[in-house]
Amino acid sequence: MKSNVKKFASVLLAVAMLFSMCAVVSVSAADAGEAVGASLKVNVSSNYCDSEASYTVSEGNSVSVVFKAPEDLNIVNVQWGMNYDKAKLELTGVTAFTNYMLVNPNSTSYSVMGSTSNNGEPYQITEGSTMLTFKFKALASGETDVFLKMVDLMRRTENGDSIVVENGTVNLSNDLKVVAASNFFAGSSKTFESVENYADASGNIFVTVSYKLKANNMYLVNLDIDELTYDPTVLEWKEEYNTYGTGSSAVIDFFPFAAEEGLGAGTVHQTANGRIVGNYSSVNPAAFAFNEDGSAITAVKATFKVIKPDAGSTTVTCNADVVTYCDTSEERPYMKYIAIDKKTVNAANKAKATYETAIEASKSEVLLGDINKDGVVDIQDATMLQRYLAEYITSIDKTAADVNRDGKVNVRDLTQIQRYLAKYISSF
Repeated sequence: MKSNVKKFASVLLAVAMLFSMCAVVSVSAADAGEAVGASLKVNVSSNYCDSEASYTVSEGNSVSVVFKAPEDLNIVNVQWGMNYDKAKLELTGVTAFTNYMLVNPNSTSYSVMGSTSNNGEPYQITEGSTMLTFKFKALASGETDVFLKMVDLMRRTENGDSIVVENGTVNLSNDLKVVAASNFFAGSSKTFESVENYADASGNIFVTVSYKLKANNMYLVNLDIDELTYDPTVLEWKEEYNTYGTGSSAVIDFFPFAAEEGLGAGTVHQTANGRIVGNYSSVNPAAFAFNEDGSAITAVKATFKVIKPDAGSTTVTCNADVVTYCDTSEERPYMKYIAIDKKTVNAANKAKATYETAIEASKSEVLLGDINKDGVVDIQDATMLQRYLAEYITSIDKTAADVNRDGKVNVRDLTQIQRYLAKYISSF
């Protein structure tokens, strides 16, 4: 009897467990079905702004769709339009980067439109900050789209106002962001807004990247740049962009402090297109690691011609192998404070100096025809060009010499300079 009771109890327990499992499966399936059926996937996109690709919200709940600035902006005026499915979403709020944004939820061109303008003090927005936030209530389940179209956007730059978006078309070649990186020097970046505005009369754009240091009451004894690399599809480095002086007296402007101190320019070698190496070393005399006014010296400097202004961004990297200082109070500035050796940094010695970078681009101030760089165009410039063409000298300022701007330096340029000097023409 007891055996039969035990068997019956076991059967009841098994049946109970089976029902329990079925109930769990049934509830889980119901929950999953309700979750899928009651949620709305909101796909988000824009012709200009950054955003999350999508949001998921339960029917009846609210969701905030955020659009962010893809770059630093000083907005003079902006107009935008946003479309969404009113059968699936209810717009409950719009928050803009300024309280002066005029928003029209009854627009005929878009589901909602907005605009603002401030010619006096442009609105400053940093890259990654929020431009617009739209708050919706989900009215249905399934999937829907939200599209923000930047219709027009004008911003202010140091060279004036420029159009970023016009009639919905984004000007992709408007800016160039240059990044200065290093394993030792400080890094930085700079965005040149409307980079085409920096072109000289020949249409050339030049960017100079400088790595600086300041070590008060110290000498810079040794500086070994293991490599300075750049993207040769975006930037072009040539000796003629990086020289002091002309002819046989020209020196490479890679260690400009050395030339300024009369200590030579060290050694510079372009090992490959996109890679430069160099070394400065001088025990006595050595260069001061600071300027007379106490400011930082330029330790490494490279000027590039921009050959792809629509690249969007590019990076120049300066990796140091050895940096050595010595105290100016010592009679002879022998090597003493090694700040970095074989890429290994001595934190205490490095702390004896501060490091910074500078990235500059400007319209060339080269005076066409002023080949010897004395500020005037005269017979001496014609003579220097003539000597160059006859190969008595091997290097000149080709930007100044190419007066007809055809990308070549030849006898046609010499003729134009001679015609200018004879007053047959008044300008190049």
